[in-house]
Amino acid sequence: MAKLTTKIKAFTILESMVAIVIVMIVFALSSIVIINISSSGITKEKQHAYTLVQQLRAETLHQSRFIDETIELDNLMLEKTLLDYPASSELKILQIIAFKNDKKLFESKELVLTKINEL
Repeated sequence: MAKLTTKIKAFTILESMVAIVIVMIVFALSSIVIINISSSGITKEKQHAYTLVQQLRAETLHQSRFIDETIELDNLMLEKTLLDYPASSELKILQIIAFKNDKKLFESKELVLTKINEL
């Protein structure tokens, strides 16, 4: 059998263990971040609530239907209210909130002109 005349460079067990621990910590932190990002994102339910709120807003403005309403569509409760704007009697705050089982999914607030002055 022939003997090696040169020394082979290699990592020690301690260096290998430290590298493995560092990789495990980075993996654990990245998985926590990914889970938090995916759980806080917009769900399909919130997107549907957003769409219904925007449709109700458009219908209200198009038909000039400025009354308080509560509408139930697709297991969602849409609550439309008109609040007085303190600076003007012609302006109102149109607030539409989408609920599902008493949990607020989406809210929209907008200033609307309810009376048009005729010249």
